[in-house]
Amino acid sequence: ACRRHDLDTAMETCGCAETRSFLSVAEAADHIFFDVKHTDRARHVELTGVPNELILDNLRALLRVHHDVTVRYPLVPGCNDGGDDLRAFAQYLLGLPRLPRVELVPYHRFGEHKYRLLGRTYLLEGTPPCREQDAEDACVILAQHGISCSALVH
Repeated sequence: ACRRHDLDTAMETCGCAETRSFLSVAEAADHIFFDVKHTDRARHVELTGVPNELILDNLRALLRVHHDVTVRYPLVPGCNDGGDDLRAFAQYLLGLPRLPRVELVPYHRFGEHKYRLLGRTYLLEGTPPCREQDAEDACVILAQHGISCSALVH
């Protein structure tokens, strides 16, 4: 319906879905924003509860068929913001079929109260927000590997 009315569509995803279904939904969107939370399998399981192979494979498959993909990396202090984490992320990106746009999304605590209202445990309780300087420093590390990125600051 959006296409009939010349409206752009966007999909924001972590890519954790069966590949064929994921790609069929993605092809209907004009723009894809794809979160990569961590490239290390064990750390990804620790942080999210699920392994990341399917997610990383889906991004690889998506880049083969979709022209407008932005990878978003939520930069969370103490979770995925270390130099080793960022270098591993850069190496993963360099191994993709083509280099997508990259945006770093500095962690903030805006959603914490929503978890309390829902009676749910907020797993990042006590995690400090990402400082703007830390996001800029992370972009420098990626740039050292030839990856241009921008940091979405709040």
